[in-house]
Amino acid sequence: MGFVVGVNAITHTAKPGLFVRLGESISRQALKRRLVGYNVRYAKEEGCLICAVVTGPDGQFDVVSTKMVA
Repeated sequence: MGFVVGVNAITHTAKPGLFVRLGESISRQALKRRLVGYNVRYAKEEGCLICAVVTGPDGQFDVVSTKMVA
């Protein structure tokens, strides 16, 4: 069990509430709330307003957004 990359989202196979839609604009706080139980670590990189690395027992994936989120 773990995360699966689909056409529209990255979702957890056993916990459907753990997901990130591809192309979604999401605030840092909302991402942390949605992925509770996982380590969401942010990095500031040039050209990236929200860059996060999500790590947990099921593996790791990156979340990158270049859109401004209020």
